[in-house]
Amino acid sequence: MSSEISVIAGLAYANDAQNIPSIQIPATFAAYNVDIVGTRFNAGVIDLTTSTGGTAIPMGDLNSIGWATFTNLDSSGIIVLQSTSGATPSVKLLPTEQCVFRLAGSTAPFAYATTCITGLTPLLEYLMLES
Repeated sequence: MSSEISVIAGLAYANDAQNIPSIQIPATFAAYNVDIVGTRFNAGVIDLTTSTGGTAIPMGDLNSIGWATFTNLDSSGIIVLQSTSGATPSVKLLPTEQCVFRLAGSTAPFAYATTCITGLTPLLEYLMLES
């Protein structure tokens, strides 16, 4: 089977106060289909801590990770993603934000919450597909 993955992305920016006109890459121009090499995936929701070492995002039986999506399910806290435990954060998700990108490698990414309300556990939803 081919083109099992559909990726749709867009971005727009405008700032009337700074006299910046609308600049955009509409989703209709950025949509494309991608073949997946294998059939494996791993999805779920993980509880995070505020430890900067991060928590490994479970890979399940994935040998290598390709496309992935991550969603911050927290309504007030910030979650960051790292390539390895303790690494400099490379992705920042504000409350309820989501990101989609292709990961490189065969090691689990790590995540932690930089802020959270006392007594609440920050949650990260994820879907990772085999590369």
